[in-house]
Amino acid sequence: MIDLNELKKITLGIYEKRRANGANLGTDHLKHCAGELIEAVNAREEFYERCKRVEKKRYIKLQTEYAHELSDIIICVLNEAEKANIDIEKAILEVVEKNRLRAEGKGDKK
Repeated sequence: MIDLNELKKITLGIYEKRRANGANLGTDHLKHCAGELIEAVNAREEFYERCKRVEKKRYIKLQTEYAHELSDIIICVLNEAEKANIDIEKAILEVVEKNRLRAEGKGDKK
């Protein structure tokens, strides 16, 4: 099991080292995350558009590219959570429960 609260410390440290080494990442993790989201949308479109028409090796490459873009989004969110001192595991579990209740028609929204 991944400890997201530990991972957010690691990912923010890597992000800060990359910036110190000259990477143009900006300082707003959510804005950076928006760019990563666009990259993930593009990777998803290419993956689903081509996945049925390509050989296995190319399929795996497209799937890996899509997975990496999704991972970039998660890392951006972890960085923001670390900067804001948010217990991201607790927050995720709370939102999962809220959505579970909604799915059962018991929450604040359907």
